[in-house]
Amino acid sequence: MEDSVLFALWLITKGKVASDANRKALRVFASFEKIYNARPEDFPPEIFSEREILRLSDKDLSEAKEIYKYCKENEIEIVHYFSNNYPPTLRDIDNPPAVLFVKGKLPNFFTEPSLTVVGSRNCDSIYGRMASKICGELSIGGFIIVSGIASGVDSYAHKGVVLVDGKSVAVLPCGVDVDYSFASKKMTSVIVKNGALISEYPPKTIAKKHHFRQRNRILSGITNATLVVCAGRQSGSMITANCAAEQGKAIFAMPGPLSVTNSEGTNELLKRGAYICTNSVDIFNEYRNFFDGKLPTVEEFRAKIRKEKQLRKAQKNFIFKNSSVEEKNKLTDDDSNKNKIKNINSQTKEGKKPKPSSIQASIQETVKTNPAKTNSNVKKGLPKKTSNQAESSGEKDRAVEQSEVLDSLKEKQKEIYSLLIQSNDDSVSADRICSELGLGFSEIIVELQEMALDGLIEEQGGGYWKAK
Repeated sequence: MEDSVLFALWLITKGKVASDANRKALRVFASFEKIYNARPEDFPPEIFSEREILRLSDKDLSEAKEIYKYCKENEIEIVHYFSNNYPPTLRDIDNPPAVLFVKGKLPNFFTEPSLTVVGSRNCDSIYGRMASKICGELSIGGFIIVSGIASGVDSYAHKGVVLVDGKSVAVLPCGVDVDYSFASKKMTSVIVKNGALISEYPPKTIAKKHHFRQRNRILSGITNATLVVCAGRQSGSMITANCAAEQGKAIFAMPGPLSVTNSEGTNELLKRGAYICTNSVDIFNEYRNFFDGKLPTVEEFRAKIRKEKQLRKAQKNFIFKNSSVEEKNKLTDDDSNKNKIKNINSQTKEGKKPKPSSIQASIQETVKTNPAKTNSNVKKGLPKKTSNQAESSGEKDRAVEQSEVLDSLKEKQKEIYSLLIQSNDDSVSADRICSELGLGFSEIIVELQEMALDGLIEEQGGGYWKAK
């Protein structure tokens, strides 16, 4: 056992974990050993109160030894203020935690860009999906994503990272061995595979109301910047944003409708000068300025995202195509999709050709009536036909290609893609898409941006879109 670890644990057992005395002791003394060995007269009376000096004069190590033993037995790492792997940005805040308890593997905050993501527990699914998408793409770009572990934005952020095998860190208001919510039970075991759970509170500590407020300084302090997805004016997310501002950290905010309570906080941050965020590129571009151009270019970042998504889509399609009916059902979360797969499999066994969906049928009809124009809208990157293939075979193959693209999309994206393809090379405005499909503008924008990053469509300017 290292003496420095034991003395660090001793310090947090003498009073409150995030006490002002701990902060002052870390500033005055150069090591935990010196704090422990200090005599009452070594504590400057103009800095420490009599009560604080009395508390720090208690040299009993029994509780510290119990915590150390428990951590050793339960694979919980102890990272203290003077440890080499203590996050450097966290060390610089006004009241850094003396000790961090870590479950999993703490990422390298010295060399990798990092972002804190916070927001409402009751966020709209549109904002949740955007948070997940942004976090996933930034994770592909090498970012460490940090958040809480509650439902809502926290969970969406971690899910986005987990889906791309990235690194995320959850900052807890309790011990790292305590599940304080249903959402945390589902996510903790997944997060620790590549990332970590961290807390300044010793194991077995139950979450209390004031722990959440104290945790906010760690959430904002451990990373380079904070993204607020959606938040009310008096929310905990706004407290985190205020902590970030006090710490001199950059703040990003996602704009929202003026009539929505959960957008009042983010809109207020934008008025104060926060960076606007509508996609991952907004954040990545600013980080290039933070890191003096040491990060890849935006074009390289986008290319990496596209390549990763194509690889994962190919892997998913391979697994799906080579799975049994039972395995396919497990791979598909949506019950309606499960039923479609079962129907297709049953029809295939009976020798029947599965009936195409209405969208696939409309695409095939378009190919039959105007094959030349439809060919220009085939998804970029699909295999090209050789010149010696018959024209009728080419038309049939193009229809199959279009259907395969549609099969890989979500329902809303299928409708959008179908509309763009049938526009005969003309670009279509977002307003027209909303009108024809009966969807909200914010919903359409989310889907359009995701499809653009996948290389399916491109923006023509002025709010007009076109299939590639």
